[in-house]
Amino acid sequence: MNQLKPGQIFVLFVILSLAGVAATVVLYGNFDNVLENTRKTGNVVTTDKDKLDKLITQYTAKLDISPDDGIALVELGKLYYFRGTDYYQKALNNLHRATELGMLDPQIFLYEALIYEQMKLTDYSEKAYDKYLRNVHNDHKIRLRYANMLFRQGKIDDAIDHYELVYSQKPKNSEVLYNLALAYLKKGMIEDSAAMWELNLKLHKSLPPGGYYYLATIREKQGNKENAKLLYYTEIKHNPDYKPAVDALKKLE
Repeated sequence: MNQLKPGQIFVLFVILSLAGVAATVVLYGNFDNVLENTRKTGNVVTTDKDKLDKLITQYTAKLDISPDDGIALVELGKLYYFRGTDYYQKALNNLHRATELGMLDPQIFLYEALIYEQMKLTDYSEKAYDKYLRNVHNDHKIRLRYANMLFRQGKIDDAIDHYELVYSQKPKNSEVLYNLALAYLKKGMIEDSAAMWELNLKLHKSLPPGGYYYLATIREKQGNKENAKLLYYTEIKHNPDYKPAVDALKKLE
């Protein structure tokens, strides 16, 4: 049996460009699949379940020999996570056992957070995200995922705190500019929201889906109906099937 080295499994973080619905607004970046079902084993990148099962068998064998091998427990927990929802409890069992043995690998907290989030156990997920981010301050992708989860729960102030932290370090990031603008809008902070939309547009020359629509709603509230019309038209030009913009434009005409 081939010997597996610690850290042999790597995770590819991806941000999807598709919009995801949250409450009555659209969050830019659907983080439900932020951890792609891809990992590296040796020089092979695989999404093959058979290869995953082979790795699970190898790590299980390691634990049969050394039950207190914390590194193997963490790696096995990660593998079970990628194996799918039916394996989440096994993933948690291994991660919890690693913690009991004194393992302080931040990825334990990360995978617990991801699993609990997908199991809709958001209180547990929040605690795990907080632990992970205390250890890995600059993981902006995961902080944004966490902020989006908070946003969907209606914890707008907490979401803003995390968005603003990412913004302070990534002031040109279109994704954080978009979601921070949405969060400000949700709080009724329309001037701050408009500033984020305008900065995003200035930096990136266009807005992601929904951006022109939300900026148009602000212009309406400010009494600038002509500019609102133009922005609704622009949204429809870029996204012809964006119904909120179509409906809003009809009301103005």
